[in-house]
Amino acid sequence: MKDSADWLAWTLQFILGLVVGAVVGVALILRLGIGYSMQFGVFATYLCGAGFVGGALASYHGDRLWLGHSSRIIAPNSVRNSSVSRAASVATGVTGVVLMAAALLIHCRLWP
Repeated sequence: MKDSADWLAWTLQFILGLVVGAVVGVALILRLGIGYSMQFGVFATYLCGAGFVGGALASYHGDRLWLGHSSRIIAPNSVRNSSVSRAASVATGVTGVVLMAAALLIHCRLWP
């Protein structure tokens, strides 16, 4: 079979992961008590990074991420990733981690 990705499924998984990642990122940072004292620009950078990480995880793993242990009962469709879609997911995830780390370093005044 040809090495091709299902780009519609990849995009939909990415969008859902983007939203869930942003919500989880905000919940985590507010739970830690850091979000209340962050400047808006730093908070927005962190929020984008958290969304990118969520989108990258969702687009890379597909339905397996959402179904979890129930995949034994309901078999998820196999992820049709190409080398390009895997690279896009990994690059987006790395970018998200860098944005989150930069925002936290700026907030803690460890980076200009």
